Amino acid sequence: MKVKDFPLFIHSKLSLRDYYVSSETSVARITRTDRTYVDKVPGSSWTVFVSNHSTYIPVSQARLSSHLSAPQANNITVELTDVVYSPVILDRGKRDGIRRLLFGAGFEFWLHRMLFLDALSFLSHGQLSLPLDRFILVDIDDVFMGRSGFRVKEADIMVWYV
Repeated sequence: MKVKDFPLFIHSKLSLRDYYVSSETSVARITRTDRTYVDKVPGSSWTVFVSNHSTYIPVSQARLSSHLSAPQANNITVELTDVVYSPVILDRGKRDGIRRLLFGAGFEFWLHRMLFLDALSFLSHGQLSLPLDRFILVDIDDVFMGRSGFRVKEADIMVWYV
């Protein structure tokens, strides 16, 4: 189906597999790019976007999970599962001056949550972003837990400080 007044087509109610976040886009901040989620993507009601206009850049790509084929010219059939579709695209706003990211599904899929946080940061020019610092909490009393009847003594601890 064609989106009115835009050079964009959408296909709905699809099941996807092999989800890939492209490194060609500058949207990704938290999300790792050039990695493929190899398996069926959760959900069966995905919408994908197809366009050959320069204002649209695919942020992520995936393949159809069901085995469909479409007839082409000269009686040659093309496996639609081999075609790559874009569940998330960046509209750079060349037509109407408004930059936006279009998501083809909700946020049940964990990678879409990550891309949404990246989208907020990208579209707000970093004003709405989370810091990239991460901390690890180590519960040190677990170090002192041992087998039954075994006790850590002061000399055992002092080995680390010498």
